[in-house]
Amino acid sequence: MPPAARVTDMHTCPMVTGIVPHVGGPILPPAAPTVLIGFLPAARVTDMLVCVGPPDIIVKGSAGVFINFLPAARMGDMTAHGGVIILGEPTVMIGEIGSPSPGAGGIGGIVAGLAGAGLDPNSANQSKYAHNAKNHKLQSPCIGKGLAASANEKAFAKDMKQLQKDWKTLTPAQRQQHMKDMVNKQLAKSGVPTVGISPNPTMGPGTNGQMNFQNWRLDMNPALMNSPDLTNQQTEDLGNTLYHESRHAEQWYLIGRKEAGEGKTAAQIRQSTQMLGSTATAAAAHPLAKNDPMAACAGQMFNSVYGTGAAHRNTVLTALGPNRTAYNAALANYNAVNANPASTLAQKQAAYAAYQSAAATDTANYNQYRALPEEADAWHAGNSVGSLLHH
Repeated sequence: MPPAARVTDMHTCPMVTGIVPHVGGPILPPAAPTVLIGFLPAARVTDMLVCVGPPDIIVKGSAGVFINFLPAARMGDMTAHGGVIILGEPTVMIGEIGSPSPGAGGIGGIVAGLAGAGLDPNSANQSKYAHNAKNHKLQSPCIGKGLAASANEKAFAKDMKQLQKDWKTLTPAQRQQHMKDMVNKQLAKSGVPTVGISPNPTMGPGTNGQMNFQNWRLDMNPALMNSPDLTNQQTEDLGNTLYHESRHAEQWYLIGRKEAGEGKTAAQIRQSTQMLGSTATAAAAHPLAKNDPMAACAGQMFNSVYGTGAAHRNTVLTALGPNRTAYNAALANYNAVNANPASTLAQKQAAYAAYQSAAATDTANYNQYRALPEEADAWHAGNSVGSLLHH
């Protein structure tokens, strides 16, 4: 029989938002405040857990032990994100009636059914940046244009599925060439100069790739390119990343063309945007007219990156690294305090409060990043492709 789960007990979560793994966090209060196990409120099916984006929720519990009319949760029980509770009170064991429950049972079964049907049981807390989440309706002059046109997204997804089929038969260099051909086939429709693709060994396991404007190339994670197989999830993530970063290339070239339309030379465009010289030259040769269908999109991108929104953007981006470092440190400290049998309840609560504060700051900062016009647009395009690749 597994140990009973309580508020502050941790869970793991296999989901990933963009490049950020959820990791998982503690069970949240109030749970069952009138039923204390090891001096902590007992956890039950439908109780919430800390996670990146929307909170996770417990969907499986005991079929024979109910706390306040809800199945008791235990170490090993599952959550809506596909995670597992990994801690519990070792002196209190909770089992089943007769044989183990095949499902969540009761209200938990309803929640699990919603999750299994692809519906978010926490719709009020829907993540705005969940990697595999459906796109929210984005109010932007860029939607449906260029790479964001539905036909282009579908064409790229088709090529991505073919790459997955051929992956095992290709060398890393051939995979790299195929990815380069795929992205440039779509970018060429918007007149964007050819983007290179190159492996970047400095990338960690959580990053598939990123656009390098100064060299006008997509830097890709060599570990992924060297992988002997490409799973369905990897295909979805890689396709999302490639399209997201290609959209950034399209955005920056559009900014360059806007600058050219206002009389800027190639040298001036190069200086203001830091893009590759040959790309700036191409932009200068194709100035964007003020009545062009993409003019409003170009204006929005320029204002966010180099115009009135530049200071805000720089503040948001500069804070991402420190806030994530603080979050990781607070989580590590909470795990250490919670695992220490000598820790008092007050120490655990203080560590948990510090973790909650760091998590709230990190999440708020990440939401600001995702709300930047150029990021919201790129994530929308990438997620659209990801949805087409989702199995």
